[in-house]
Amino acid sequence: MKSYKIAYVNSKGGVGKSTLCMLSSLCLAQSRFKGKVKLLDTDIQKSSISILADLKTKIDLEYVPFNHSSPALGASLLDQKLKAYPREDEILLIDTMAQPPRQLINCLMQCNAIITPCNLSEVEVMATVEFVRLLDSLKKIQATDHPHLVIVPNRVPPNQIHLEGLTGQLKDIDVIIGPTISDLAILRNDLKNLPLK
Repeated sequence: MKSYKIAYVNSKGGVGKSTLCMLSSLCLAQSRFKGKVKLLDTDIQKSSISILADLKTKIDLEYVPFNHSSPALGASLLDQKLKAYPREDEILLIDTMAQPPRQLINCLMQCNAIITPCNLSEVEVMATVEFVRLLDSLKKIQATDHPHLVIVPNRVPPNQIHLEGLTGQLKDIDVIIGPTISDLAILRNDLKNLPLK
């Protein structure tokens, strides 16, 4: 199996990027996958690596300092790490900040997939659609079929089954709409007890 690089990114904050990135890394680490799982946190808050460090998992954790005041430094470091990541049997998950600078987005275009969590409020759908259009335009400039763009509707009310507000605006974009994650998801606020479950 070859290596995979997956980034969790959206222009909005509070949509579940860190939570989904952490849960994905935990699921991979506890699955039958025998390779290495690494989580790279680019957010100055370091929430992903702080929580996972307390859980004492076999996930490799690393922080790449990336902030709005000096994005070129973070971009250079991240670019080096992504280019030096062709190892076999490894999955690299990247947690990002809200309102990522363009330098960070340009680096993430090296990934195999970009997962964009999105709440389904009208304002968040509009911001997400605009952001995904930017990613799609960068993909066209590169003339490649990757990264795959995946939108994951997150914190969806349990009775909401229609996603026309999102899907209707994305019909002309090469994007995958992932399965919705319900607002009632049992693990949403219980990361510390995840290994017990």
